[in-house]
Amino acid sequence: MGKETMKALRMYAPGDFRYEDVPVPEIDDDEILVKIEGCGICAGDVKTLHGGVRIWGTTPEKRYIEAPVISESYIEGDKLCYTYPKLGKLCLFMKGSYQVENSTLAIQTLFLLRERGFACSDTQIRKGIETAKWEGRFECLSQNPCFYIDGAHNPAAAKMLAASLKREFGAFQKIGIMGVMADKDYGEMLEILLPFFDVIYAITPDQPRALPAQTLADAVCQKGGKAKAFRCIKTAVAAAVNEIAGKERHMAAAFGSLYSLREVKQAFYECTGSGQKDIP
Repeated sequence: MGKETMKALRMYAPGDFRYEDVPVPEIDDDEILVKIEGCGICAGDVKTLHGGVRIWGTTPEKRYIEAPVISESYIEGDKLCYTYPKLGKLCLFMKGSYQVENSTLAIQTLFLLRERGFACSDTQIRKGIETAKWEGRFECLSQNPCFYIDGAHNPAAAKMLAASLKREFGAFQKIGIMGVMADKDYGEMLEILLPFFDVIYAITPDQPRALPAQTLADAVCQKGGKAKAFRCIKTAVAAAVNEIAGKERHMAAAFGSLYSLREVKQAFYECTGSGQKDIP
């Protein structure tokens, strides 16, 4: 009787991936064998397929999707707008300044798919881009009081949040509601974001890896910022709402961890009486 086999996608060379029957691996006493029920595809997989040097060593890395660089975008009403070649003026529902780059990449991907037979009209692309919504990415919960949430949880995302705050709320008085994981580079995040906030309300996300609010508040003060630690997220949100309510050019933004955004959103709707339900 032959060895038991399984299906596997094997890499032989850039562009040469084969779905084959292979022997089930034999494991040692200190190993386990995991059955994969399904998987997704990320950017690294695309790079591997096209010859990424990190996988194939000296193999030249091909360029795969290149979106046009949009040098100018602007706010019109409550929309982020720009002009895209072939589509003209687009007005995004999403507001983060980084969404211009994200949306151009999505558009270019759809153009390439269309070249390969995927049925997608300019009208459909425009409608999809202009109505797309991404929870927790510079998401506006309310204009009055002005309250935003953002999932920025590392230095790169902090830079994107800083750019969005500078663009839309440069002259505003701003309260930051921040909670982070202890294993994140929150020190660098503070270096980037403290110049954009008048005070930080430190919170502790409901996760075992979370940094205690007081530790975060101490770090803010050590870097020359103002901070207050809160024992629960709902109290911090209520304090921020009370501080900005009814005041022009005042806003609050919660950020630092995706883990805390649902609780922040729920707390905001409860303390403002918005009546929102079914928070994702």
